[in-house]
Amino acid sequence: MADHYDNEAFQSDFPKKLHLNVELDGEEEANDCPIEEVRLTVPTTDDPSVPALTFRTWVLGLLSCILLAFLNQFFGYRQNQLYISSVSAQIVVLPLGKLMAATLPSEPISVPLTKWTFSLNPGPFNLKEHVLITIFANSGSNSVYAVNIITIVKAFYHRNLHPLAAFLLSQTTQMLGYGWAGLFRKFLVDSPYMWWPANLVQVSLFRTIVKLWTETTSALKDQFADVHTRIMKKNYETVPDWWFHSLLILMVALAILTCEGFGKQLQLPWWGILMACAMALFFTLPIGIITATTNIQPGLNVITELVIGYLYPGKPLANVAFKTYGYISMSQAIMFLQDFKLGHYMKIPPKSMFVVQLVGTIVSFFSVLRHSMVSSRPILRTSVIHLSCRKEVPGHAPATMFSTMLPSYGELWVLSECSQSMVSTQS
Repeated sequence: MADHYDNEAFQSDFPKKLHLNVELDGEEEANDCPIEEVRLTVPTTDDPSVPALTFRTWVLGLLSCILLAFLNQFFGYRQNQLYISSVSAQIVVLPLGKLMAATLPSEPISVPLTKWTFSLNPGPFNLKEHVLITIFANSGSNSVYAVNIITIVKAFYHRNLHPLAAFLLSQTTQMLGYGWAGLFRKFLVDSPYMWWPANLVQVSLFRTIVKLWTETTSALKDQFADVHTRIMKKNYETVPDWWFHSLLILMVALAILTCEGFGKQLQLPWWGILMACAMALFFTLPIGIITATTNIQPGLNVITELVIGYLYPGKPLANVAFKTYGYISMSQAIMFLQDFKLGHYMKIPPKSMFVVQLVGTIVSFFSVLRHSMVSSRPILRTSVIHLSCRKEVPGHAPATMFSTMLPSYGELWVLSECSQSMVSTQS
């Protein structure tokens, strides 16, 4: 089997061809993508026989997801934060994947009590595996925002949040976005006009890495359909809408249980959850269009804080919980759609994309939950040497809150042990 990295989709002369005609099963596909940057960057070739969701994908994807999730959460509490993006995994996993392809046995393995078989080494490490592993890592590199609520409860309100409530809070806020994304996938992924400029950088990086490695080692048709959508619809089954709808209903129900149950520790009533979900649903499409066409993502964080602060004053945990459900779930949807568009460009099977993103999200909040609930408390105490700057920082120096922002953006009152006084900062 030839190495799938060395196909014509990644030959160096591709950018010279503005309009590339591709023949699929006797039908000629014209590169009619309306965005010139996409025509120049994204190949219009695809081989649906190339395996994507392989053993190598699961092993390298899970490892990179867990590692990035833990490291970014671990360093997120520090005064000088360190952020490790998925680009690091994107570069590192290529030689690891090549190594696994060269060393693992290729004989099929049968799953006991089933008719399923799989291979540890289905062939050369290919581009689709590389993309899925990177998206796996990206699911873990973005911190779980709900962890800030857990941190606030423990560090500033001196309460113990029920472990199951903390788990459900993290799970529902992260995965609500997948429901919003499924509702607007047709408009923000299938449409060629929603071209997500940041993804073209990723496509170029994938092609460049592949080219350097090679040189070193020597469509359901609708009004939005372009060549890439037609190829995807022709070669792969799309993710059923009921997957997204079922996930959305389940997450909304669990979100209500999280806030109404466990002694109402999060202070947010059921109608606050529904209102936050309504805001996220309303803003996902317009914000998605802006992000997909300009690469600029406006934030809803201040809007959500003002709304719940006016309707439900004097409840700080309800404020941050409402913000997390109303803003972060929308942000998760935008990230999910952006990754889905990257898979759309790179011809990744949609179901494989869905599985990788879903599992990556679940693994990431499992990776950071224990650290945020148990291990982070000593770090957040102001008496920790070399972290609190109790004596080293002058009284007029800015106070450090270790990544945890307390409401509100209008007036932020911070009790700083560094200055031993209450200071008010105008935003």
